[in-house]
Amino acid sequence: MVNGSLVFQIKFCGKIPALLVAAKRLMKLISKLNNQKMKKFIFILLATIVLFSCQETTKSKPEITPIVTESESFVADSTAIANLVHDFSKWYDSFLEDKFNDLNFTDDNGMHLKLDIPKLNAYYDHFKNTGLVSDEFIKYEIEYYKDCEAEWQNEEKGDLPACFDYDKYICGQDWDPKVYTTAPIAFKIEDVRRVYVTMPISTEIVLGFIVKKVNGKWLLETAGCGDE
Repeated sequence: MVNGSLVFQIKFCGKIPALLVAAKRLMKLISKLNNQKMKKFIFILLATIVLFSCQETTKSKPEITPIVTESESFVADSTAIANLVHDFSKWYDSFLEDKFNDLNFTDDNGMHLKLDIPKLNAYYDHFKNTGLVSDEFIKYEIEYYKDCEAEWQNEEKGDLPACFDYDKYICGQDWDPKVYTTAPIAFKIEDVRRVYVTMPISTEIVLGFIVKKVNGKWLLETAGCGDE
């Protein structure tokens, strides 16, 4: 019974093949010995080796961060993310109505259209003040229009400027606010603090958002057409 328990302990401790083979051989040797003191000595020696191996195996196991907890927390966060996306659309609709005169952040006094940076910064201050967008969102949008400005240098000033042929937060020119503020959304989890969100408006239009958790609150990192 003691010998059987020892073999079981070896199996339980990590199923080390070499140790298991050695144990079986020593068990055979013990069973053949007539000297009880020698049997006891070999058995104690083997038990000590097994105990040491178990301890080392336990120490060597890496800590595993539970995934279930994060997944369960995301179920609750998904409602907050959906509200964030819809609230942004609601705010943007009212912004277009109330702040239309503030939308011009370009300067057309030269040969080619260029940005008026102070006006551009003031424009995005409206976004920042909503509490719905992150600092990365503002930075990304300003860089976006700087790239547009580079394209304007290759265009005739009378032409429709690049980046202004549609509204990037609507992904079109016309919209029904009711659709944009109630449309279902889908999630693609990049990690527990960053999620890619899509909101299909029609068979042709899909909005895409990246949302990020900052100090416990979900904020927009990017917003636009699904392929932007």
